[in-house]
Amino acid sequence: MIPIIDKFKKNIDECVLRYSFFDNVIKLDTPEKSYILKKKRRHDLDIYNYLALKGFDNYIEKKTELDDYEIYPYIEENFTPNEDKALDLIYLMSILHNKTTYFEVLDQENIKELYEDIQNQIITTINYYDNVRYIIENEKYLPPSNYLLIRNITFIYSALDSARRYLDKWYELIKNKKRIRKCLIHNKLELSHLIESDKPYLLSWNHSRKDLPIYDFLNFYKLNQNLEFTSLFEVYNSKYHLYEEEKYLLFTLMLIPEKLEFNQSEIDNTIIVSSLLLHIENTFSFVSKYDSDYTTEQTHQF
Repeated sequence: MIPIIDKFKKNIDECVLRYSFFDNVIKLDTPEKSYILKKKRRHDLDIYNYLALKGFDNYIEKKTELDDYEIYPYIEENFTPNEDKALDLIYLMSILHNKTTYFEVLDQENIKELYEDIQNQIITTINYYDNVRYIIENEKYLPPSNYLLIRNITFIYSALDSARRYLDKWYELIKNKKRIRKCLIHNKLELSHLIESDKPYLLSWNHSRKDLPIYDFLNFYKLNQNLEFTSLFEVYNSKYHLYEEEKYLLFTLMLIPEKLEFNQSEIDNTIIVSSLLLHIENTFSFVSKYDSDYTTEQTHQF
């Protein structure tokens, strides 16, 4: 028997019928109910007290703590299609942001530092793809993945150029502001972190922090590229309306392409390149719907 389970039996005074491991947690089944044992992680906020204070109750309250573990009641999940889960998650995101929003005096030094950090991220990404292009152009024979990438490399540069323009538009607006809007962000929103039961519950608050609201939508967008985000954004923006400068920063970060991570399989590499290009195309389409001034003359054939 694992030591922590022995301690659970002694402290909770319930018989453990069986236990199982999944997703870095331990599930314990007792005659009456089931529990989840999860490793404690340090957090600067007493997150559950903070959520309760703000009136956000779509989380699973822990039963108790034991050594380095937190103990939660196990909640059976109802089957819900991914599209419906995504809609519920976006709705909960807007509620979380509304209930925890606050304004703080804008620190121009911090804003300038953020601007320079993102600017450097764009430059670093441009340099990365410059190097990739140089390597490919000097190869004698091109595998399909390299051919697909070099044929559409200007499409990637177009995304980076657009990101740079939106970054400048954001900076021009934000540097004249006196206050900046922040809220509690979950910071790791994935479909697997939402349980649909008697009501929807958000899990995994270990990465949450107080920051700009756009980061939650950005992270969800990057982690769930197979979803249709136009309608999801419309729901979010109708419940928690983003300011113009917030949209510009969101567009900036959405448009910066990820750096490719190739592996040994050429089939996998071709899929990786194709997925990147499709993601950029979807992002162009998304941005164009919310910015009437947005245009791209970039043509591409995947």
